Amino acid sequence: MTTPAQADSATVRLEATIGGCELKMSVGVPAGPTRLDDLMPLLQILSDQVVGSAEQEAAQRGVCISCKKGCGACCRQLVPVSPVEARHVARLVRDLPEPRRSEIVDRFAKARRQLEAAGLWGRLNDRQDWPEEGVSEIGLEYFHQRIPCPFLEDESCSIHLDRPMTCREYLVTSPAENCGNPTPQSVEWLPLPAKVWVAAARCESAENRERYLNWVPLIQSLDWVAEHSEPEAEISGPEMVRKVIENLVGSGNTSLHS
Repeated sequence: MTTPAQADSATVRLEATIGGCELKMSVGVPAGPTRLDDLMPLLQILSDQVVGSAEQEAAQRGVCISCKKGCGACCRQLVPVSPVEARHVARLVRDLPEPRRSEIVDRFAKARRQLEAAGLWGRLNDRQDWPEEGVSEIGLEYFHQRIPCPFLEDESCSIHLDRPMTCREYLVTSPAENCGNPTPQSVEWLPLPAKVWVAAARCESAENRERYLNWVPLIQSLDWVAEHSEPEAEISGPEMVRKVIENLVGSGNTSLHS
């Protein structure tokens, strides 16, 4: 006999091959209309598994990850997050106890003032119009502002377990000190077969705008969320998982059962 609680959920058995990474898991998801936000724990698990597989492959080649606690250079970069993660960040801040919440909100506000003074805030708002060849240049302009992530504490992430997937998926194998003055020649990134943050962003990108990926600068998350309403739950949990995996895998081998 199926209880009401059981009827409201569905078990999805997921099998996917992404590059050399094999994903096999069973997850419980809402059976009815579901928002991408409801799958944040799954997105984080997928991100960690893809990265873990890439790290193992690198280790087999004798390549080590140089990122370590206390190395916060990348925490001053322009961090792109998917819309669902911007909403997640806003909820994290909203749920902080006082006075911690006000402290973090003030850091976001201070960063905005600095970016406005530098003429960068408006350019970040117009990111959909950036020429492809200008993205790296704007990223370097942002980095030269040396604005620390509002969650950075003693050069370490204070929300490490809930850090954005972009941060989870950004690892380097070059010397850590090179990250203080990054160039394409001095920094080597860990190659990933796919990026979950990109898959999540594609889930909320307009189908008629193939070039433009729907993303939000982490530093603008609170402002962006205040200006955009949350999407409606329109498809079932299993269908939403399928959408994420299809965006993640692309041409990989995938099977999904519910």
